[in-house]
Amino acid sequence: MSDARAQVIQALDALVADGLIVAGLAGRDGLPVLMKSKRPVQEETFSAMGAALLASAEAVLQELAEVRPALALVEAGDLRLAVAGIDDSHLLVCVAPASIAADKLRKVVDDARARLKTVLGG
Repeated sequence: MSDARAQVIQALDALVADGLIVAGLAGRDGLPVLMKSKRPVQEETFSAMGAALLASAEAVLQELAEVRPALALVEAGDLRLAVAGIDDSHLLVCVAPASIAADKLRKVVDDARARLKTVLGG
């Protein structure tokens, strides 16, 4: 196993250990790269829909000339979904219980995004 792959696995494992339900690395094309989950998920669908959500959010924000990295947060029932771009090829898709405050989830995702960007050579 490559050092980068091991570091990505370690980062995703840490997110799940810290209370997230799902933490996944996906390609911007929607294909899953690595996924850690406490619950069963269909990785291909999960990754593809996360990529579509972030691409849509980025397109909307570009209409307002916003170019900083986007973070999409969606709440439904007892869950929060966060999707964040890491670089031009990868994104981070996370699901947390709604008991984790949105601000805390945003910080967790931002920290993981920075770590993964370093690991992936961004």
